[in-house]
Amino acid sequence: MSRINGIGTWLLGVEKTDHKGVFTATSWFTFLFLPVFPLARYVVKPLKVGGNKMSYQKLGKTKFEWGEVFRTYLCGLILMPLALLAPLPFAIVEVQTALGIPTALQPLMIGLAILWLIVFVWKLKDWDENRWLQN
Repeated sequence: MSRINGIGTWLLGVEKTDHKGVFTATSWFTFLFLPVFPLARYVVKPLKVGGNKMSYQKLGKTKFEWGEVFRTYLCGLILMPLALLAPLPFAIVEVQTALGIPTALQPLMIGLAILWLIVFVWKLKDWDENRWLQN
């Protein structure tokens, strides 16, 4: 799977199928790290490459699990963006009020909040990749 700046294909909905490290996962087309549509479901085995790099071997295709597709849409398009973005306006106003920061600095505060979100998503991606490597 390949993805550049969050646009491309990625394996989501990873589920372990046995004790030998074999998983099923759905290949998704993603845009800005958000799942757009499922492409195929595969049986895969993760390969250890070293460091934070990950790779896998496709062992075959399997049929879609529509419940997993629905959960991926629910989490990827509704719950995650809501969880990440909903607190921002409240937090910025609260911090401004509590610290007595002039409203002229609001663009800077929004920029810092967006930077925090980028780092959060980046670390979440690293966590997801490390999950493969640990099994």
